[in-house]
Amino acid sequence: MQQEFGKNRVQHNDFLWSYYRFERYDVYYYKEGKELAEFAAREADLHLKEIEKYLDFPVDDRLQILVFNNMSDLKQSNINLSTEEDYNTGGQTTIVGTRMFVYFNGDHNDFIRQIRAGIAEIVIQNLIYGGSLKDAVRSSTLVHLPPWYTEGLKSFIAQPWNVEIDSRVRDGILSGKYKRFNSLTGEDARYAGHSFWNYVVNTYGEKVLPHILFMTIINRNVDSGFLFVLGSSLTTVAEDWMEYYDKRYGVLEGFEPPDTEELRRSKKDQVFFQFRYSPTGSHYAYVRNELGLYKVYLVDIRKDKKKKIIKKGFRIAQNTDYSYPLLTWHPTGNFLMMIYEEKGLTYMGIYDLRKKKFESRPMYTFNKIINISYAQDGRRLLLSAVRRGQTDVYIYDVVSNTFEQLTNDIYDDHHPQFIMDDKYVVFASNRLGDTLNVPDTLFGFAPTTDLFWYDYKNGGNQLRRLTNTRHINEEVPYEYQPGYISYLSDQGGTRNRHMVHIDSAVDYVDTTTHYRYIYDDFQVTNYPWNIIQQSGNSFSNRLGFIHYENGRFRLKETEFIPADELREITAESPLVDPVPRTRKEYNFEVGVIKEVREAEVVREIDINNYIFGEEIYKKFNQEPERFSKGQETAVDSGQAPSEERKDVPQVQFLKDNVAKAGSSASKNFKIPQARNYVTAFFTDFFTAQVDNSFINETYQPFTGGQPLFLNPSFNGLFKIGLGDLMENYKIIGAFRLSVDLNNNEFFLVFKDLKHRLDKSLILHRRGQRAFLNNNLVIKTQTHEVTYKVSWPFSEVFAVTWSGTYRFDQNVLLATDQVTLDQPNFQRQWVSGKGALVFDNTINKGLNLYEGSRWKIFGEYYQNLTSGGYTVTAGFDFRKYLPIHRSIIWANRFAGGSSWGNEKLAYFMGGVDNWFSPRYDNTTPIDFGQNYVFQTLATPLRGFNQNIRNGTSFAVLNSELRIPLFRYLFNRPLRSDFLTNFQIVGFADVGTALTGLSPYSEENFLNTETITQGPITVNLNTQVEPIVAGYGFGLRTRMLGYFIKADWAWGWEDGVVRDNIFYISLGLDF
Repeated sequence: MQQEFGKNRVQHNDFLWSYYRFERYDVYYYKEGKELAEFAAREADLHLKEIEKYLDFPVDDRLQILVFNNMSDLKQSNINLSTEEDYNTGGQTTIVGTRMFVYFNGDHNDFIRQIRAGIAEIVIQNLIYGGSLKDAVRSSTLVHLPPWYTEGLKSFIAQPWNVEIDSRVRDGILSGKYKRFNSLTGEDARYAGHSFWNYVVNTYGEKVLPHILFMTIINRNVDSGFLFVLGSSLTTVAEDWMEYYDKRYGVLEGFEPPDTEELRRSKKDQVFFQFRYSPTGSHYAYVRNELGLYKVYLVDIRKDKKKKIIKKGFRIAQNTDYSYPLLTWHPTGNFLMMIYEEKGLTYMGIYDLRKKKFESRPMYTFNKIINISYAQDGRRLLLSAVRRGQTDVYIYDVVSNTFEQLTNDIYDDHHPQFIMDDKYVVFASNRLGDTLNVPDTLFGFAPTTDLFWYDYKNGGNQLRRLTNTRHINEEVPYEYQPGYISYLSDQGGTRNRHMVHIDSAVDYVDTTTHYRYIYDDFQVTNYPWNIIQQSGNSFSNRLGFIHYENGRFRLKETEFIPADELREITAESPLVDPVPRTRKEYNFEVGVIKEVREAEVVREIDINNYIFGEEIYKKFNQEPERFSKGQETAVDSGQAPSEERKDVPQVQFLKDNVAKAGSSASKNFKIPQARNYVTAFFTDFFTAQVDNSFINETYQPFTGGQPLFLNPSFNGLFKIGLGDLMENYKIIGAFRLSVDLNNNEFFLVFKDLKHRLDKSLILHRRGQRAFLNNNLVIKTQTHEVTYKVSWPFSEVFAVTWSGTYRFDQNVLLATDQVTLDQPNFQRQWVSGKGALVFDNTINKGLNLYEGSRWKIFGEYYQNLTSGGYTVTAGFDFRKYLPIHRSIIWANRFAGGSSWGNEKLAYFMGGVDNWFSPRYDNTTPIDFGQNYVFQTLATPLRGFNQNIRNGTSFAVLNSELRIPLFRYLFNRPLRSDFLTNFQIVGFADVGTALTGLSPYSEENFLNTETITQGPITVNLNTQVEPIVAGYGFGLRTRMLGYFIKADWAWGWEDGVVRDNIFYISLGLDF
């Protein structure tokens, strides 16, 4: 019997939702999310029209935008939680809705990207599958677009080509990963798809994109869209795409900068972050996250020993949060502080290196903490934290547990650090001006971040700007040495290390001395890949950083060089083009920037048109932008104006947020009255198919004869699912109509998933017709009412319990006078079932998984009619191992047993959902066991049903699943049939028995009964109870159905049987 697995959502908090209703969309929010909802509403109004116009397709229905305060809250929601497709042979039609969700991670520009991505996905999905149920049913069966197509297109529309995308695409090209185009999933598919559409638009123009999409939908074929619009097949376009990027990045292949040492390298699916050297230089710490399972490691540099401090989370491919945990060292180097989230709360934990002890306590003030760093006194923490939709800088006193807010405005302030003996604070921000706490009535952000510093000692509301670059990000500053600030900048197309020197000079003297500050910045490194994070320690003469190369994250370190010497190295280094420096002078009191140009600053590299020569990059001149006090526009210096990056033509994204803030649309935008959310149901999915499996798997009454009815004949199945907007409540109804109307089935379930304890009420009725062992025909109508609860311990582990009342109405069909005189009879049961369920599998493709899933369960049935009882227990363990690329080795070990004065009979042999099941009459059945239920123990291929039977069973299945064409061909496949085509090699071993051992005398298989007249003779036989089968099979999807064909040879008692051909429907084993 098929087992139900699946992931969970764990609710730690209750959310009271409200919403704003606008003309074309609704925006939903909850406590402390009002400001984010209003911001999302303004942005949605702008971007919805823009994306619809770009794709030339309007969405007729109203959009629902769900705003979450952070990812932790999002992960508690039930959105997109579904197990309905696990064993659905024909797939199901998901009704394309107009719902999208966004969460705030402390960066409004990323928040806008999410809004654009959500709108783009809605428009694309409605364009592909249609808004009506009829369109959705037709399209879901015939249109199957690969992930690189849809995810890449969504990403391309949501955001322009940027440094991060360029870095990941460059690595995918140089590592050879993108040559295996068909095997790409997840982020790899998204980045590759983004680069593909980037190439298409750059080569053929942006107007071709919607035409390609339309032709693909009309012809229901990916290749047709490119062939009809571009005149080239998808294969040709893909080859040109690869050649295009090979030429762009090929010169960097094999480059390795000197004087760097690799400390650690991640494995597949692992991400390194929060690399931190201790102040004493004796240790460093870092975080390793593998799809949500993260570990914090502490490394003793002198002993070269690594120690795991904490381990939290679970390996699950659902909304992985790489923003936690945060690490920072206490100035003494004896304590490592961590900020992490658990059970919906933020915790501050401290690990004592001397006592080797970890302690933590919750923090309730903030929605999310972005960055942390210690002050030199060790009593205060500098935080970048989110509260009510704002990312501001706070100072937290660890001893008194009090907070001081330094910034309080709509701008996003990140990476704060104390400098100059804690007198000043430096941070990165996307603010437009240099004044703190500006009104939030006007929305508008710089598209990139600059560095600012604040005079914490003297206070005030004036900032000083360290950098001023309109299209360049400067971030992650820290004090390299007194007077020197190291930071990361993506100037030139990659994120490299830069330095700014802060010096002071006497400006004038009256009653006090007034100073002006002079800033001198220069570039330190010019690596061909991005530095993700940096950490330095002058005490230990070490400088470390994290970067991504060849599909792996790497911790590297290099020698810590004094800042004065860095100037000379920069000028002579073959790795770094000499960057003309800019000196900036600040007046201490008014903060007016006076830029003194020593040489022209390099013009930004066009990241879509790299020019590589003998050196790493060739740069050309650019005039710097200048701002005067109170102005957000460039001052004309009499030189040639600076040029913006010439990005590949695509949807405009944050090209000029300043202009957007002052647009008439933003000024005239009205926020309506808030409304309370009321539960309303919408169509979630619809299934209409022909198959031979029951809707609800329950034990069937024991017949004692050929149990061919265990696989119902082919008939029509109709199922519809309804759900509310938050997916807290679900109603699923289904019915199956057989041709002869004997095996009809009806099913209705209501699910309440709003709280942590999930509850379900299930109503089920099934009719079935079967032959008894004396050739009598019986018709049974089974009615069941089940109440089920589930308590998730985590996203991957839960305990379930269900209670069921069952009523069977049995009618012996009349074939003669004797059967006509037989009365009908009823049976009633009450039962309870408990189970432990674990599932951390990752879907790598249709019928391709990676990870583990298992279930251990027990059941008790009380027969209210006879007074008898049945107890069953069972298990099902499954492990999916990646062998190479998309090849998966799937293994399953399952077993079960029943006892009591009424028992369950297990029939072994064959496969589930077999088109034409056959029964083995040669294997005897022990009718003395008083069986009342029966079920199949499958698969065991190479045999017919009933090769073994008994009160217990055990089976081991192993399959090697090879998606042949995906594995062999690197180019995109045109056919869904070929994309999902698999060759499978398999082996099955198992037995069913009565008694404690298959070899004991209690096993009925070892006894042969011969009856002749009044004489009965029992013979002890020597039949091998364990049987095995092996063979190969083919799988693919046709017309929406996943079809399996197997050729199997059975091995019994040392003899190999003739092969048996199976054709069936269904996924997994």
